[in-house]
Amino acid sequence: MKKSEIPNLLTLIRICLVPIMIILSLFDLYIIVIPLAIIGVLTDLLDGKLARAWHVTSLKGAKLDDVADKIFAIGLLICLMSKYDSVIAILFFEILIAGLNYYYYKVTNHTETLMVGKIKTTILFITIIFYFINILTNNLNIINKGFRLTTINLQLICLIKYYINFIRQTHKLTVEDSKEHKKIMNDETIIVESLDDLYKVTKKDD
Repeated sequence: MKKSEIPNLLTLIRICLVPIMIILSLFDLYIIVIPLAIIGVLTDLLDGKLARAWHVTSLKGAKLDDVADKIFAIGLLICLMSKYDSVIAILFFEILIAGLNYYYYKVTNHTETLMVGKIKTTILFITIIFYFINILTNNLNIINKGFRLTTINLQLICLIKYYINFIRQTHKLTVEDSKEHKKIMNDETIIVESLDDLYKVTKKDD
C-alpha cells in the first residue's frame, strides 16, 4: 500500500464503523460501541495529521474527511437515540446542515467552511462524548443538558450563516454570468456603448 493512500484509508474506516456501531447499539451493546467510537475519533485525528506530515494532502481527501466527519457524527447520534430522546433535535439539525452543505456544493461547486461551524463540530463531539460517558455513570444529566442546548444554538447559527452565504453566492451578479458575455465568448457580435449598457441588457434578459 502506498503511503499516500493511508490517510484516505483511515477516513474510510471511520465511515465503515458507523453501520456497525448502529447495529450494535440496537442490541444495547454499548460496551463495544464505545471502543469503536474511540477508534473512529482516533482515525479522525490521524488522517489529517499524517496527510500533512507526509505532504499528501489533496482537495479530494479533505472533502472525503469532511463527509466522513458528518457521517460519523450523525451515526453516533443515531446510536444514542435508543438511550436518549433528547439527541433527536441535535440529529435533525445536523442532518439539515449536512444537506444544506451538500446542496451549496452542488450549486456553487465549492465548499464553505465557517469558524462557527468548526466550533459547532467541536462542541458536538464533546456533547456526544459526555452522552456516552453518561451511559456508564448516569451522573452527567445536567452537564449533558448544558452541552445539548449549546450545540443546538450553534447549529441554528450555522444554518442561518450558511443560508445567508448561499443567498449571497447564488445571487451575486458577475459579467461572466451574463448572457451577453456568453454571446461574446461564442463569437457572436454584440455592440454596447458602455459597461452600464451591458448590465442593463442583462437585467432585461433576467
